[in-house]
Amino acid sequence: NDNNIICSLRNLNAIVKLDRKTAEVIWILGGKGDEFGIKENQQFSRQHDANFLEDGRIVLFDNGSEVGKSRVLEFTIDEENKKIVNCEEFSVGNRFGMYMGSAQKIDDENNVFLIGWGSADTDTAIFTEYDFKNDKILSELHLLDDSLASYRVTKTK
Repeated sequence: NDNNIICSLRNLNAIVKLDRKTAEVIWILGGKGDEFGIKENQQFSRQHDANFLEDGRIVLFDNGSEVGKSRVLEFTIDEENKKIVNCEEFSVGNRFGMYMGSAQKIDDENNVFLIGWGSADTDTAIFTEYDFKNDKILSELHLLDDSLASYRVTKTK
């Protein structure tokens, strides 16, 4: 909303906001340079697809490479005071995609996400549309060829 740039720096386990005109760092969320006081259970590793929702919340796919479990994280942050106001975790069992992946919030009221599992094994879906409010899978796609993977999944209207 402020015309600056948000970068997801996967190998630094951080989301960085840069000033579009000066390229100066405005803030860092996560990683070694974290400025928000991120708690241990909020830390993400090798994340993908960090997005701002219209109201300023940040949604990202946490590959979870440090713990062997992937999840979606949704942060509400106070940018001015560099504080995490809220952090919600959404996970589907112990699914793990070591690299690649995506998370798109498609229904805010019911916490429905479209999760792309990236490099997950064939016994895991390529994508899952999950209703976390009602704890149920709405749709899912499995591929039988383990040489295939999906970098990102997006639902369009």
